[in-house]
Order: sequence, then structure tokens, then C-alpha cells
Amino acid sequence: MRTVNEVSEPTSTDAPATKSSQLAKELRRGIRDFLMWLAAGFLFLVFLAYCLRIDGVKLAPQSSQMQQAHAIGAGLAAYAADHNGHYPDGKNSTEIFQQLLDEKYVPDPTEFYIPFAGKVAPVAGQKLKPENVSFDFTAGADATDPEDLPLVFSTGYRVAYVPHAAAIPLPQTAPPSGFFMPARWPRSGLAAFYKGGYSVFLQPGTEIIHKGDDAVEVGYNSPVKPDGSLANFVPADLQPDGKTYRQLTPDGVLAK
Repeated sequence: MRTVNEVSEPTSTDAPATKSSQLAKELRRGIRDFLMWLAAGFLFLVFLAYCLRIDGVKLAPQSSQMQQAHAIGAGLAAYAADHNGHYPDGKNSTEIFQQLLDEKYVPDPTEFYIPFAGKVAPVAGQKLKPENVSFDFTAGADATDPEDLPLVFSTGYRVAYVPHAAAIPLPQTAPPSGFFMPARWPRSGLAAFYKGGYSVFLQPGTEIIHKGDDAVEVGYNSPVKPDGSLANFVPADLQPDGKTYRQLTPDGVLAK
């Protein structure tokens, strides 16, 4: 007997199965592409939020610290007007500023405080302590001094009172900073009040480039130094006329 091998022909149900498989592959590919684009978009938003957060963290302290320096400087000017042109006297900036508080020239003790590393907020009704104060004071100055003399400025820098002098950061350790919360500390910039009644916030690479009757212009006019120093913090036209100034930190005279 001759056996006939029968070969089955593709049934009509195979074609829909093939199409279903192709559709499934395309669906998986579409989902994969969608998830990749979604991840890329999320990372972009994270990066954008980080950039905006950095700018916000930088700009907010700049404005507030500059306003604080101005409030202290205004208190010193008012004190000098009532004391024959003399500023308060003391062994450190903490004692100087305590006198402004005691005599109500600066009524709010938090004006002297910036949340730098190692600093704590002052307690209302208690005497200022060095750890409550974040500003230095130029001792030896009075109301007759040049308008270009920096009178009050953020602590953490060394200043020589000669024309063109830079503000040089003191050696210190930066506090820990998270990815979304950069630490605010002296090396990020310096708020200052000058004898002429104007206040500024200076960062590495910036300096005062113009002083008008109504405004002071700060610009990027200096190369950024590796040590973060602020070039020309003391303007070129400062004329001490033989006077000797001392930098008082919250703890005392800054040693040379």
C-alpha cells in the first residue's frame, strides 16, 4: 500500500496570530520609547529645578544679607550723628553691635545674624554672643573718613585697608551641602556697607565698577581667583590719610 504524506496548508487562523504578534511587538516598542522619553523629560525637569533652586538660594541670601549690612550701617551712621561723629567702641564687632541694640539704633538682633556654619540665631532679650554675629566692623573709623571705606562686611574674610586691597577668604571648612540645598557660607560672597551709605553684595569676579549719586553698579570686572578672593574690595580711590584701621571680627581683632 502506498502511503501518501499529507501536508497541511496554513489555516486562515495563522494570519491573525502573526498580525497580533507584530502588534504586540510594536506596542512594546512604543511603551519602551514612551518610557525613555518620559525618563528623559523627568531628568530634564530635575535639572531645571536644580538650576532654579541654585539661583534662588544664591539670590535670596544676596538680597537679605545686603539689606542686613545696610541696616547695620544705617544704625552706625545714626549713632555717629548723635555722638559727635564717633562710632561705638569695643573689643570686637559683637560689643559694637550690642551698643547699637542697647540704644535702639538697630532694634532687631537678627540683623546681625546670617546662618553661616558655626553661627546660631540670637535670642531676643539676651546679650549678643560671637556665635550670633556674622559681620565684621572697621574700628578706628569715624564720620570724617572717606566714603569708600568698607565699614561693615560679612565675616570670614581678611581685609587690608589700602587702595586696591582684596577681601581674602579665611581658611575654613565648608558645611555639608545637599544636592538641592547648597550651603550659605562666607566664601559664596560678601555683603558690605561702605561709609558713603551704600551697600553691595560681591562675589568672586565682581567689584564695584561705578558709583553714582543714586546707585552703585557692581559688575564682572575681575578674573576669578582660585582662592575666591574679591579683588578691589577696597576701592582704588580710598585715601586713609595716615589713619589706622583694624578689622574687628565677632571674636576680636583679626590677627595678621
